[in-house]
Amino acid sequence: MNLLKAEWNRLASRRFTKMTLLVLVGGLLLIAAGLFIGNQKISESDWAAARVRAAATTTEMRDSCQRGTPDSNGPGRNCDVIEPANPEWFLPSTFAFRENAEPLVAVFGGLMCLFAFLVGSSFIGAEWSSGGVANLLLWRPKRAPTLLGKYVALLTGLTGVFVAVGAVWTAILWLTARFRGNFDGVTSGYASSLGLTWLRMLALTLVIGTVAFAVASVGRRTAAALGAAIGVILVGEVGVRILFAGLFEVPQYERFVPSSYAGAWVLKKLEFADYTKCSGTADCMPQGWTLTMNDSAAVFGAVVVLALGAAFWSFTRRDVT
Repeated sequence: MNLLKAEWNRLASRRFTKMTLLVLVGGLLLIAAGLFIGNQKISESDWAAARVRAAATTTEMRDSCQRGTPDSNGPGRNCDVIEPANPEWFLPSTFAFRENAEPLVAVFGGLMCLFAFLVGSSFIGAEWSSGGVANLLLWRPKRAPTLLGKYVALLTGLTGVFVAVGAVWTAILWLTARFRGNFDGVTSGYASSLGLTWLRMLALTLVIGTVAFAVASVGRRTAAALGAAIGVILVGEVGVRILFAGLFEVPQYERFVPSSYAGAWVLKKLEFADYTKCSGTADCMPQGWTLTMNDSAAVFGAVVVLALGAAFWSFTRRDVT
């Protein structure tokens, strides 16, 4: 327990952790300010003005049709079939909680994943580079419990930041909808779905933090995790798409793209279309297939087990100098 407290203090007192947290909060506040300024609550006068503009637009379209102007598909068209303009098209922007809350939770989760990657990799990587790990093992030679203490401190710290900042973000979204939007269509079922989205984003944040921590521990430098991330982007995202989709036309190549699993986890499922069997064939219907969050959970679980296994094996077997 003393080791865990010491690791919590070390994580919280690091300048990099504080600066990264400050950037995270600052970015969220900028987004919140943009949401609050860019939206407004719809009043009856706004609806009245929108109806007037919709009626005027409808009249203009029908007059244009009857005159046979170039953009009306020529004279002789039945102008009565032109549907009236929808007044909602002319309303000012408003924050609909049901439509906007879940995407903004995903935005928050993405920023938290970046925060978890930077903090997780630097937490262990900086100590390897500075010799802090070697000094720590002088008075606590049990290596596996020492690394486990650091890892648990990281997970609990990330969870605490996620919950605290996430609660503030939820309050911001609620206040924006309260004063600059509406809660139309928000039901208990939607609230449950939104809560599950929060939990999935928390899980993804901890997975990213875990992998960054493990790779930096194996490489004994923060740069090892950064290099691995660049490699995943270049090979897993760009390289796979160029080779598997463009050159070799591998069926369902999205299964080899890491971001596909992240998207399926956040959105619960992703649907794709496989065109490989339609090459050179006219009027061919592509084969549809789906990647689910259960597939993502299996892949994430395997990655976490392999990364942590490599980190603990390396920490307990390699020389510390």
